[in-house]
Amino acid sequence: NPLFYRALFRIRGATINKAHPMIRKFTILATSVLLLGFAHGSLAQEADLGLVDQAASDEEKEVGWSGAVTASYYERRGNSKEQNWGLELKWAYQTEGQWLFDGLVSGMSNSESDNTTDEKYRFESAAKYFFDKKSYGVGRGIYEKDRFSGIEEEAGLTGGYGRELLSRGDHRLIGEAGAGLLWSQDSTGSSDTGGVGYGALMYSWELTEHSSFSQLLVARYSEADSNWRLRSVSELKANIIGSLSGKLTYEIKRNSEVPDGDANSDFYTTLGLEYAF
Repeated sequence: NPLFYRALFRIRGATINKAHPMIRKFTILATSVLLLGFAHGSLAQEADLGLVDQAASDEEKEVGWSGAVTASYYERRGNSKEQNWGLELKWAYQTEGQWLFDGLVSGMSNSESDNTTDEKYRFESAAKYFFDKKSYGVGRGIYEKDRFSGIEEEAGLTGGYGRELLSRGDHRLIGEAGAGLLWSQDSTGSSDTGGVGYGALMYSWELTEHSSFSQLLVARYSEADSNWRLRSVSELKANIIGSLSGKLTYEIKRNSEVPDGDANSDFYTTLGLEYAF
């Protein structure tokens, strides 16, 4: 399910001083989170793709619920330029058999003088059945509302097949493809319903015992509005202490077809604290 991210980069002090104030804040906070995560001696939380290992394993499974809550500060560019707080809840339920159920709810919102200036919500739920350790079938439901985007609202049901393409040391790559039905509405109020097909790649890299990077790439085509949607989510995660981790996330969302006057792309930079349970 969704999954993710690393960004290892070097920025010279002079460049930071000349950068936008928000970039300087993100740089300082991100560096603090990473230093805490790399330095601490407790075990890092497993990457999201660890759920795939657990469900596909022949060994005794940890049956029951697990999840994580993330509070984050974000900056958005594109159809809206805002900075504010967001919240995300992820969950998973492992059965005694080969079924794994997981999902997430996330939201971002901002208002000034009783006027909404940013609003985005996403709900996703999936049921996965593992045929063996490397492959699974999946059914997924998605609802997303983004008032300040070319495509403001959509809901879909899809079915697909996923398979582990690479597992070598600390690196893992999973591919998934499927099709289904999608309803969408753009910023002018025009709506369409039709078939949709998608392909996705999910990559994870355990950098150290206490940190990880993951990358999600999704390409989707909706025949009703002839829209290609590309989504990239990159995440760098570092354990701070116990069940608490810091996350730095960069997301790009691009639609090929949007109403006149709307931007095709939106960009989200998020710095958050995650508590796993």
